[in-house]
Amino acid sequence: DGVRDEYLKPWLYKGEEHFFFDDSKGFSLHVSPRNIKYQESLSFARILADELIRSGLHFTSVHEPSNPVGARVPFVDPMRGIYRRDRLVVLSKTEMPAVLLEAGVIVNRDEELVVSTPAYQGIIATAITEAVTKFCESDQIATYKVVNVPPNDALSVRSGPNADLSIVGTIPSNGRGIRIVDACSEEWCQVEYLSIRGWVNRRFLSSE
Repeated sequence: DGVRDEYLKPWLYKGEEHFFFDDSKGFSLHVSPRNIKYQESLSFARILADELIRSGLHFTSVHEPSNPVGARVPFVDPMRGIYRRDRLVVLSKTEMPAVLLEAGVIVNRDEELVVSTPAYQGIIATAITEAVTKFCESDQIATYKVVNVPPNDALSVRSGPNADLSIVGTIPSNGRGIRIVDACSEEWCQVEYLSIRGWVNRRFLSSE
């Protein structure tokens, strides 16, 4: 829910102490630029946000930097409730497009009840389904460019994810339009550039 502990208020319910904060409500979406497929993640997050808003839902501002109540993380898209979250491994380390959806602020007592209803869950499920369909039908495949390579040098493309393996081609220091073919390890990505296909160290790639 993102609300800091010092802002939670005690509440006695059925003999047990709980904590609540009723001043914030709404969904939020989270992405990480550290994800190797960040542009695709952001594209899907925007499509999903549009579907949720079209369904009549509103996003929460509890996480934004100017709000002392929440996590104070930067907006990526302030018009759609999309935030940057780099500390979440599921977003930053996943080797595929990754978006985290928080469907509501569950420390809001009214919203907790709404989120648990089949009707609300149906709205969320429908929005996700529509967003996935639109994303898959669109041309949202991200491309990458070479970075951290001197102007007169080139990026070596290897036959496998190891600097000791043979070079199958090179990409110029200003190379663009590079595509991730399959998956990335912690350090290496399998890429395709023109007719060249092989592995490069991911520190030399940046999304366009």
